Amino acid sequence: METIRHHLLEHKLQIWLRIGFLILLVGKTSTEDIHSCRNFLFEQHWFSAEGSKRSLLKYPELISDLRLCPVYNGQASCCQTGVEHEQALHFAYWKQIFKGKIARVKQSKMATLEIKDDLAFNSATHEDRQQFEIAIEKYDKILDPMAGHARCFSTLSVYAAGMICFACDTHWRNKVHMAEGEKLLRILIPEGNCVELWADCSDFGQQARDLKEAILDSSLAIRSRLPVEYLHMFEGQQQLCDWAHDVIAMHPFVRPGEVEREATPPIRSVIRRLQLSNETRLLQEYDVMQQGRLSRFDTSWGVLKESRAKTLNLQGLLFSLLSLFLQPAAS
Repeated sequence: METIRHHLLEHKLQIWLRIGFLILLVGKTSTEDIHSCRNFLFEQHWFSAEGSKRSLLKYPELISDLRLCPVYNGQASCCQTGVEHEQALHFAYWKQIFKGKIARVKQSKMATLEIKDDLAFNSATHEDRQQFEIAIEKYDKILDPMAGHARCFSTLSVYAAGMICFACDTHWRNKVHMAEGEKLLRILIPEGNCVELWADCSDFGQQARDLKEAILDSSLAIRSRLPVEYLHMFEGQQQLCDWAHDVIAMHPFVRPGEVEREATPPIRSVIRRLQLSNETRLLQEYDVMQQGRLSRFDTSWGVLKESRAKTLNLQGLLFSLLSLFLQPAAS
């Protein structure tokens, strides 16, 4: 009898131990799941009981119908189809921001051309007028989409798309550097992404430098009533990489008015912060360019889109003609 009672107590103890372990396991999993969908970059779109269906999920779920970031289909994700409205909206904001830069360069050119109506222009020397025309030529060059800026802003659109899809990533904590007090300092983006950005923006960067120098060399062009658009971030690979990280990656859900005020953060403070982050252990990098290319956001840019469409149409026509030519003659 005593032996039976002992076995019963031992059995009950094992049951309670198992229950306790399951409670701890569920509690641990719930905590991890809550953090999984609370990426600080998208805090305004965290799930809330009173929130709309255009928010992120409270816990990761298996999703299969995402259109904009389809790479997250078939796996645990923080995105639901409702939040795609917000993703599309903020991606459109980024396209508007990039277009706004070129629009302001054009406005600066038009304001510079107005100088021709000034008395100072009529009394200027031949050399001053020549330098003025050089500045106008530099404006024309940088405003030509095929000369560089279309390719550059298309690539920046891919970068923005990749960061917007980062909202779906349940493992986001492994891809960021956090400071004490749960403050997100930087995204762990691979160096190759920076190289790719510069490869597609270097021509535009050179045009930005040429324009600035031409205006500074012209005693007439520098009299323009409008300042030239701030393009310093395109003048070097490190400047562009820092700007893309601090302005786009750290603020993927942004409105046009919010980004226009910054132009770019002070370069020295950016470098100090990056040096500080290098002291920490790198966990896992987030390939923002790859994620942007895998997305279905329209990252094409104006004439490049039309040019690609014409190229595809021409290739299709040539293929059809070749197929027709190679068909065996009817007997």
